[in-house]
Amino acid sequence: MFRRLRSSRGSSSSSSSSASSSTVDATTAPSSPASSSPLLPPVRTRASTAAPTASSPATAAAAAATAAPTSAAASPVPSPSVPLPAASSAYTAAPVGAGAAISPPPRATAPVSAPPPVLPPSSSSSSAVTPQQQQPPLAVKNPGPVPRTTTTATSQPPQPLVAAPKPFTVAIVGAGLVGSLSALYFARRGWHVNIYDTRQDPRLDAPSTSAPTGGRSINLALSFRGISALQDVGVHQGIIDSVIPLKGRMLHLDNGALASHPYGQHGECINSVDRGFMNAHLLNALDRHPRVATHFEHDLVAADLASNRLTFRRRSAGVPGSDVVATPDLVVGADGAHSRLRQSLMRVERVDFEQHYIDHGYVELHMPPDETTGGYRMDQHHLHIWPKHSYMLIALPNPDNTFTVTLFMPWSRFEAIKTENDLLALFRTSFPDALHLIGQDRLVADYFANPKGSLISIKCNRYHHSSRAVLLGDAAHAM
Repeated sequence: MFRRLRSSRGSSSSSSSSASSSTVDATTAPSSPASSSPLLPPVRTRASTAAPTASSPATAAAAAATAAPTSAAASPVPSPSVPLPAASSAYTAAPVGAGAAISPPPRATAPVSAPPPVLPPSSSSSSAVTPQQQQPPLAVKNPGPVPRTTTTATSQPPQPLVAAPKPFTVAIVGAGLVGSLSALYFARRGWHVNIYDTRQDPRLDAPSTSAPTGGRSINLALSFRGISALQDVGVHQGIIDSVIPLKGRMLHLDNGALASHPYGQHGECINSVDRGFMNAHLLNALDRHPRVATHFEHDLVAADLASNRLTFRRRSAGVPGSDVVATPDLVVGADGAHSRLRQSLMRVERVDFEQHYIDHGYVELHMPPDETTGGYRMDQHHLHIWPKHSYMLIALPNPDNTFTVTLFMPWSRFEAIKTENDLLALFRTSFPDALHLIGQDRLVADYFANPKGSLISIKCNRYHHSSRAVLLGDAAHAM
């Protein structure tokens, strides 16, 4: 009896293990002998996992009625928002007497509550009302009629006033060639430029800008680099029309012979231009520029480069001098070899400064056009040179068929010429053909009327102060 009971329990365990399998074929699953034993409780199994035996007609009919589709058994667990299927469709109960397992109704499982979806407001009376909506409305005092406002698509709210940025300002001391050309470059960047010069406007001294003004200047030989600098700011055309190309040097020898030495083998040349004409052309361009103002007869009397405060003394004929103060963002010193701004720079910077006078001076002379033809007295496409051991004479052509002649000599020779006879004796001995071309009367008049210029060499090892001041041209390096 006990052996049979133990054997029956073992069989029941194996039947339960078979029932826990996920897929069992109803036609091949063996019937458990313990299912009809009165000593064991009935075994409860799922209809989808443990199929009843096919030998009993009642169990076969119950299995056929309660078998779920394969796709339903493999489908995932439905989400809590979807209603669960009815218990009768998922579970079946076979009669106990027939020996089939009894499938209980599904256990009641509390679904996981999800937060209620936020739905748009609806005017339907059947929509759900939340507890917050059931609260009585607050009593609000009637504010009266709302004033109507008229707006257009183009109306904009008022914007706060913002001050325009201050323009960058530059003060240039010196209105010569370097200062004038620099002012054009600064103005091209959109900066506001004020240029000051201690001289009177040089254009007032020359009625014709195409004629040499005479004085202490030496004619310029303008090369390709100089023309490119003028072209970058658009002022080259008026100068190019007035230059004279020089293809080489013409040497005037002691025996009266001429020797031409070309500058290149492919027509290379330099261009002769009068310094006064070129300066006047640049000043005219400055007058036409809206961001440049020129101030002549303004002497620089003080310069505080720590704060960029410049003090100028304005002087005019018959008018007492008055001071003009400028505080630019950038100060440019282009006031020549004897620069006053360089002296102020040397007070705030450790400037290695070197100044050297050579033992030569110069005086400017003039060769008029030919009296018969009105043309040039010499070939106008050469730089003419009368070389001597310690002195020389040079001549550069001008557009009005004249030549600007410059005499370079040691100061001892200049000091030795005290009368007209001393001057004529020198030219008869050293430059006889030049004396004939210039003429005795014109030579004497120019020599004693024009000033004698000195030749100086300037070197600066430091030529700027931070980003507030800088020296350019002869103020920084003169040769």
